[in-house]
Amino acid sequence: MLNLRKGSAELELKGFFAVVLGVVMTLAVPTRAAFAKARKRLSEQVFVYLNREAVKTFCAGWATPRWQGFRLRAVDGTTFRLPPGEALQRAFGAQENGPTLARASVLYDIGHDVVIDARVAAMCVGEHELAIEHLAAAEPGDLLLYDRGYPAFWLFALHLAAGIDFCMRLPRGGFAAAEAFWDSDAPETVVTLIPSAEQRRACRDQGVSAKPLRVRLVRVRLTGGETEVLATSVLDAERIPARLFAQLYHKRWGVEIHR
Repeated sequence: MLNLRKGSAELELKGFFAVVLGVVMTLAVPTRAAFAKARKRLSEQVFVYLNREAVKTFCAGWATPRWQGFRLRAVDGTTFRLPPGEALQRAFGAQENGPTLARASVLYDIGHDVVIDARVAAMCVGEHELAIEHLAAAEPGDLLLYDRGYPAFWLFALHLAAGIDFCMRLPRGGFAAAEAFWDSDAPETVVTLIPSAEQRRACRDQGVSAKPLRVRLVRVRLTGGETEVLATSVLDAERIPARLFAQLYHKRWGVEIHR
């Protein structure tokens, strides 16, 4: 299946078993029907495993590109249309008067230009839930970049508990502690976020600490005059000055193509 076979199924099966067994096959090999039946029983986790091994092998063959000492990763989600079929409707949930849709999310390696982790789920599963699963494929030394749909106190806390740095674009009105910075002209500041009762409940649900945490806010001015505010766990202004964050954030746009 992985060899993109060009001959008949029978010839390919005979060649495969000859390679595996190390002898020229003179006995009967499984029929095409038997092969199709066995293929239908394959777990989808086989493809997840093979993809991870392929990515790991590829990345091991190249020097790891870094930005200011970090491996850059980007997270983004999307929705897509599934082919018609009762099995897919049962698995993902049928949408009324429309096609069956699924939600997908990817963790994208910016330096190597490759997706290193991908998740597909029913539409009832949110982007935040899929982002949590990506953390299992990240490690200390990574800097994860997110758009403005992701910032949440509990997600900040999850990253810090795992020792993984983040940079997220903040929506206006998302955090009370950031509002004064939005209205100022300061290029950056460090604020302490104190969780609300709702945010503390979310932290309990995720099994992480609800203690106040510190994040660095960085202002990015766009060419059209608009302002973006980024929240990051990278507090060291000497290591990464505020002026570098506009370049950093726009590196995430590659994930928009690969998602």
